[in-house]
Amino acid sequence: MTTHTIANTIQDSSVSTFLRSIDHDFIVVFEVVHVLGLLLLLSPLVVINLRLLGVGLKQQTVAQVFQAFYPFMLGGLIVAVFSGTSLFLTFPVMYYNNPMFLPKIGLLFLAVTVQLALILTTTQQTYPTPLFAKSAALLSLTLWFGIGFAGRAIGFV
Repeated sequence: MTTHTIANTIQDSSVSTFLRSIDHDFIVVFEVVHVLGLLLLLSPLVVINLRLLGVGLKQQTVAQVFQAFYPFMLGGLIVAVFSGTSLFLTFPVMYYNNPMFLPKIGLLFLAVTVQLALILTTTQQTYPTPLFAKSAALLSLTLWFGIGFAGRAIGFV
């Protein structure tokens, strides 16, 4: 079974059919919720990564900053994934055929994996090695903003 066949199967499912039958205004609500979830996820990530870069919140350790913002990051990730999946389910074949969709999803999986690894590594140390911390922060920010650019490009490609 090919991925295109899977996308067609999902599109023919009752969930996808139901979501397509919903009023267009309700789909716009999913889009707004998706953006709000991304903001809730990315704002703490930016603060944590800026702390890793040595910009701001220098009185707190990286672990303290992470612990303060973790609930917001987790909530934002859950909201963004749920709303994004709902949007995908409306027209899976259209998204699958969009040349920016798979790079966005690939970057998403890579960013979540990298972020988890960085969080597990840096929060165990009171003061992580500056080279590691700065490299990790730059990689993280590059991946997350790459997801944003790829996601925004979906509407234009």
